[in-house]
Amino acid sequence: MNDDSELSGRVAHPDVHVDQVTAFARTLHELTPWVVVTPGLIVANVVVFIVMVASGVSPLNPPARVLGDWGANFGPLTMNGEWWRLLTSMFLHSGIVHLALNMVFLWYIGRLVERLVGNVGFLVLYLVSGIAGSIASLAWHPELFSVGASGAIFGVAGALLGFVILRRDSIPDTIFRQLRHSVVALIGYNLVFGMMVPAIDMAAHGGGLIAGLICGLILSQRLAPGIAPRRWIRNLAVVLAGAVTLPLAMASLPEAPPDVELELQRFIGVERLAIETMNNLVKQMQRKEIDEQEFADAVEDNVLPPWVEARRGMEKLLDERGVDRNLLARLADYMKLREESWRLLAEGVREQDSDKIELSSSKQKAADKMAKEISTQ
Repeated sequence: MNDDSELSGRVAHPDVHVDQVTAFARTLHELTPWVVVTPGLIVANVVVFIVMVASGVSPLNPPARVLGDWGANFGPLTMNGEWWRLLTSMFLHSGIVHLALNMVFLWYIGRLVERLVGNVGFLVLYLVSGIAGSIASLAWHPELFSVGASGAIFGVAGALLGFVILRRDSIPDTIFRQLRHSVVALIGYNLVFGMMVPAIDMAAHGGGLIAGLICGLILSQRLAPGIAPRRWIRNLAVVLAGAVTLPLAMASLPEAPPDVELELQRFIGVERLAIETMNNLVKQMQRKEIDEQEFADAVEDNVLPPWVEARRGMEKLLDERGVDRNLLARLADYMKLREESWRLLAEGVREQDSDKIELSSSKQKAADKMAKEISTQ
């Protein structure tokens, strides 16, 4: 890669002398002869996306639950022991546009930062920033699926900002001003754009940016011949800082939220089994295979307990943030109505009480009507 051309797109200015740009570029090339991590990360992200698409995942708008199967960051799973999702989510993207934007940004800014801090330092700050962004995402909205390299890439931008702030003496004046303006404008534009698009994970951006800034301050050294062999000390400092702060941040996260969609799927299974059991019991009683007492006992012992447990679980979900409370409240009311109808039927059959049986039938019809209304929402 031609180092002069790599820098000219970022720092060239009509007032900058050619020898300053050339000297700065030559110094960076001497300190980091090969830029390998940035293209390697881009290749890794693209390969993961190609494999996903080849397996049948939509290249334009993959479902959140499918991304979850591939390792997306999701509070109910990540915070219940699947912490590896903090890392894997950094290499997943919610469509080809999302991937392209992130990779262009990474290519644009990553090569320069890798020259500044070295190959190993760049990889360390990228991973630490990305994981920090994933943790911030969990803290802000753990109930949502989160994917993308944005947190790590904002960390790279933060590291460049940290270098520009701390190593003013290593950069020629004109180049320093251009870098400062470019970094601030780049970060500002992406933050404003992110706030305008609800689907963008601003928490991950912010967490990655702050972590990257800190990493950049630690990794920054005066650009001078002979510093490359001493980079390992600062690299180790970043590794140790990440090894301490990231687990502490993970430990400070709130309790894992429930997986509402999974709970709804479980409810569907409980409902199907309960209704099927009730229908079978009614048929058995009509065919005289069981008597009224056995029917009532079966309803109270086998049908109602799991149904009551499921209803109480549904009601607990109402206290969680980020849930559709209107839908969950309707489901809880439906379950209570169905429960009352079955309890009245069991009591009415046992006691030979026609009023209770009639009331049970009325509640059953109301529950059926409510179920149809909920299914159309």
